[in-house]
Amino acid sequence: MQFALQLELTQYCLLLSAITRYFAKLLAILIYWRTPNEV
Repeated sequence: MQFALQLELTQYCLLLSAITRYFAKLLAILIYWRTPNEV
């Protein structure tokens, strides 16, 4: 039971990490896409 819970928690952390990376990339693209027009 304990092991299954730990495994689930690990998968959740990995998912959260992937989502965070995805949003960071998206934000970077948005910033990069908007910036050249002003420079």
